[in-house]
Amino acid sequence: MLSLLGIHSWMVELAECGQDVRDTMEENASRFLLIDDSPLTLKALRTILELRPGWNVVAEAKNGTEGLALFHQAHPSVVIVDFQMPGPNGLEVGREIRQSDAKVLLILFTLHDSGQVKDLAKAAGFDAVISKANPFSIVEIIETLNQRTLQPESAPPVDPIPVPETPTALAIPSVATEPHQGAAPAGNGKTPLPSAS
Repeated sequence: MLSLLGIHSWMVELAECGQDVRDTMEENASRFLLIDDSPLTLKALRTILELRPGWNVVAEAKNGTEGLALFHQAHPSVVIVDFQMPGPNGLEVGREIRQSDAKVLLILFTLHDSGQVKDLAKAAGFDAVISKANPFSIVEIIETLNQRTLQPESAPPVDPIPVPETPTALAIPSVATEPHQGAAPAGNGKTPLPSAS
């Protein structure tokens, strides 16, 4: 569950970047269903998402059972589901949603974004796993996933579960090729070992 301090920091960041988000051109209208047991998380998500032109939160649910019922009533194009909540957990909710709708964008929004959770989410049919520690990445990830639905059949698919970028390779200093002062000359005057033939 997010703390009030965490929500406050979201709102400060939101105020700072809100105009940039509003200035983004509308490419694809999206209807969102949010499923999370934290009222503060629901409010913060709604605020972030509705800054984007054409994005509307059409329903909110505080548990998995309510979320499944609202999914069938509201017909959203994107569903954002918390992992741990009362009733069926996020993976169970996502699996059931995916079985009834292959096209809906399905996102697991959680504090538990380990490799194991990502593997389970992928197996359940989720399109992405997004950490609650980085909520503003949700806009960019949804835009990328929306592009998937606009691509022609021959285009390569978008990677369904975003993987964090790998750290850049560390530069390894080259080894000096000249002997250090006082080092024995190459070969050391010893007879080389016979080669195995």
